[in-house]
Amino acid sequence: MLIKVGLLFFSGFFIANFALADLSGRLKLEESAFLKSQSAPVNQNETSLLLELESKNKLSEHWRFRFEPHLRLSSSEKIIADPIDGDFRDTQFEAKWGTAHLQLGSFIKVWEGTDGLNPMDIASMKNLRDPFSGENLGSLGVAASGGEKLITWDLIYIPQQTRSRLPGERSGWWPRKSSLPLQQDNQILLVPDQPAYEFLPRDERNHALQNNFGARLQLHGQSWDFSLAGFEGAAQTPLISPAISGVLISTSPQFIVQMTNPILIQAIDYRRRSSAAAFVYTGESWIFRTAGRHEESLGSDPILPSQYDQYVTGFEKTISLFKQNVIFVLQYAFGKKPQSSGVLSAQNLFERAYLFGIRWPFNEQLLFSASGFYDTVKNSSYQRYALQRKISDAFSAELAAEQFTGPTDSLLGIWSNQNRASLGISFLF
Repeated sequence: MLIKVGLLFFSGFFIANFALADLSGRLKLEESAFLKSQSAPVNQNETSLLLELESKNKLSEHWRFRFEPHLRLSSSEKIIADPIDGDFRDTQFEAKWGTAHLQLGSFIKVWEGTDGLNPMDIASMKNLRDPFSGENLGSLGVAASGGEKLITWDLIYIPQQTRSRLPGERSGWWPRKSSLPLQQDNQILLVPDQPAYEFLPRDERNHALQNNFGARLQLHGQSWDFSLAGFEGAAQTPLISPAISGVLISTSPQFIVQMTNPILIQAIDYRRRSSAAAFVYTGESWIFRTAGRHEESLGSDPILPSQYDQYVTGFEKTISLFKQNVIFVLQYAFGKKPQSSGVLSAQNLFERAYLFGIRWPFNEQLLFSASGFYDTVKNSSYQRYALQRKISDAFSAELAAEQFTGPTDSLLGIWSNQNRASLGISFLF
């Protein structure tokens, strides 16, 4: 299957290269390895090949066509729940008349707010193959924008939403020891030794994927921007719920079940309504950002998550160090988590958390970056460190390491087995 998908995509690549002008792209070969021993069927390491293409073609005075698909091939089977890890991202027909801009096709809309964790990001769908990659998926629809210097606006309509992509049955992101991280305090589901996961057919509630729509309004000052946004449609992270089957151990004071293989996972796409606001102020060498969102599921189904509130505030500072501009980001996130958010919900990591980021270019060829956060509720943390080296105009390399720490009853503690290192080689063409 993997070879057939690869041949099909590369055939399309050569056709596109012949048919489209100014085609460019990136080919990235990456090897990643877990630093702790993995239990079957999770592979200890993974080799992946990522292909990204980009082409912009002017069709007339007002129209142009943009082509920007990508595809990832992996050496690990069932690392994602979908058969193909790829999409068209920003592949669309674009038209401009003065300040008005129209997009028809596949697009990604991530509205500006705070860095890293962004409450204004309410309209994009996610590739949760790796929950910490921050990768977005394209959605097929219509988008329009316009306005003047003081006020600008955006509108989007998506007749059939793209489903967010989930980790596969053999992914290490599913709990392989201890218990499933349910948010109900009176339920504990213990996983068996060498757990095996199996997906039930994906469910949809309240026409979640149909007729998604949203809008944003921005006010622009000399040194500040204020944004208001709203969106109604499918939740970015579906409700992920296990089908409870196994041996009942206790009913009081807690409901405890020893799960048996295979653990059946039900992913439910549900409809939600989100509103968000952001304020950005730019000084001489620093930027202050604050953003918040309110979200609630639609419908009366009691299984769906309750309302969710998330706020992030912080600043970005640029300093000169050894003749290089170094960027520091420090933020604080707080909010109200849903009462029922299912298994593996990252929303619960930011009920009270500090976030940081550093971008330090040592010179034109070498770049160091670091990012992460600390969850004060569960005393757990995540860090990522990366070193990028430009080898030539076409080649670059990146060495990265990620670490998860936390108690066994926390999500990051369950993911502590995911500590890993990776080496990637990129070729630009």
